[in-house]
Amino acid sequence: MSEKVDKFVDVLVAPKKVMICQKYLAANSLHYEIVSEDVEIDFEDERQNLLTAPTLNKGDFSYDTYHRLSVMYDHLDALQTQFPSKAETFNLPGQTYEKRKHSSNQDNTQHN
Repeated sequence: MSEKVDKFVDVLVAPKKVMICQKYLAANSLHYEIVSEDVEIDFEDERQNLLTAPTLNKGDFSYDTYHRLSVMYDHLDALQTQFPSKAETFNLPGQTYEKRKHSSNQDNTQHN
């Protein structure tokens, strides 16, 4: 029995496997859209944009770009200062998957 699933998924396919993947999708009547021809170039472009991005004033933030962790922490601190009854910053116990402290690059006393 076949069910129709009306959902989208993102799939990253190695360049040498794209044709195989496209044939499989076509053979199974699955609609697809190629969003990026070369994700490596996209990543490198984003990295360069991040490295050359102008320094923001503390509390300034843009949701249309990536930010360094310290900039995100500064933004969260600014929100907490601006809206103390609605926002709170705190540290999470433990480590990230990469074995880093959750509040890396910041003084832990600033995010309690």
